[in-house]
Amino acid sequence: MVNMRGQTVLEQQNVSSTELNNGIKFNNLATGTYVVCLRTQANEVLTKKIVIN
Repeated sequence: MVNMRGQTVLEQQNVSSTELNNGIKFNNLATGTYVVCLRTQANEVLTKKIVIN
């Protein structure tokens, strides 16, 4: 996860399908906009913008 300044604020590897289905907690992140990049098992990269308020 990268903030709008380009700083990596969170990085996780080998996240289970169960955790993805139940949701990943972002408890310690400041309010703002972030970009999340996910790589699938098929090596596809998904990029999403999220807003935490």
